Amino acid sequence: KIAFLGDSITANTWADLVGADLWSGWVAWTDAYLGAAIERVHSSSGYHFATGGFTLQQIIDTWLSGVILSGADACVIHAGTNDSTETGAAKFSKLQTIVTALEEARIRPILSTTIPRGDTSGATHITNLQEFNELIRDFARTSGHVLCDFNSALMDPTTGYLDTDFSADKVHPNSTGGLRMANALSVALGPITQSGNRIPDLGSDKWINPNPYLIGATSGKATGITVGNVGSGTNTPTKVTRTDNMPGEWQQIVIGGTGGTSDGIYAVVTGAGYAEGDVLKGVVEFEVDESGWAGYSMGTKLQTADSGGTSLTYAPYLGGSSQLAALSTTMDRPVANSGRRVTFETPEITLASSPTQAIYVLYFRGAGTLRITRMGIVKTN
Repeated sequence: KIAFLGDSITANTWADLVGADLWSGWVAWTDAYLGAAIERVHSSSGYHFATGGFTLQQIIDTWLSGVILSGADACVIHAGTNDSTETGAAKFSKLQTIVTALEEARIRPILSTTIPRGDTSGATHITNLQEFNELIRDFARTSGHVLCDFNSALMDPTTGYLDTDFSADKVHPNSTGGLRMANALSVALGPITQSGNRIPDLGSDKWINPNPYLIGATSGKATGITVGNVGSGTNTPTKVTRTDNMPGEWQQIVIGGTGGTSDGIYAVVTGAGYAEGDVLKGVVEFEVDESGWAGYSMGTKLQTADSGGTSLTYAPYLGGSSQLAALSTTMDRPVANSGRRVTFETPEITLASSPTQAIYVLYFRGAGTLRITRMGIVKTN
């Protein structure tokens, strides 16, 4: 269980890959990179303990007590960008207050350097931020705390400023910047997390759809999965053996057609054996090639419906073409055969009545090669 503490860089991160900018989902991307290995702790305002524009002192006064009472095992701290007039040493003293309070509550602090600022920030602000980050790095080396170096991940090494490829306003990360933050944090958290610990094993009775590991094939499609076309999209399904010592098989789908915004494919699995009061979520593990990342959109949806057609739907998704195209230019994207597995997970839904249908849908608009496995509906209670 991990809490996220900070300012707008954290406050504008939500639980899902939703919205026009992947900045909105860097925490969810971290979890995806780790194979759904972390549980994000809720605050009163959502999945974070953060407010835009807050200084370190305001974060301490407003949010620190909530983290301590949250039941979190660890806390990722990203702060300091709004303390423009304070020296690095003054900022660091307040960071130490946060760290000490967390340790006394037996919550593991996860340190992070503050992301760079752009060239529109004043020289004093930049200098103070650089000093602060060096103190954080030194502290991590001497104390043994886990450190995520967001600053290095987003800095233009030729200027020392926030790289313009990773930010639209010279303060906050854009889609590619958010993805790089997730990449850096997943690497930092990897050694202290148990990869995939929230996805059930192959034989678990938590799965309510058949064959979630997509084993076997008829006409190239695994048992229990339906694949169809949208618009002018075409699909060529084949099965691919996993080579990473993970159970199951890859369902590979080569997506053809014009690759327009309304063209692509969908894949569906259907659940059974659920009842009123059950808590469900949808999960899928995937890889996609570079041309696929230059597509238009990709997402997943868990939906239940009653006999009258009333539905309850959650749809975490990646945004439009500019976001996916941006991913195709960065080394941090997950790529087929790269050995990096990525898992999407929907928010949980509680069945208020016994539905007549429960389906989990993955959709992809564009063209490219997509691989999916461990796809299905999980009962979490």
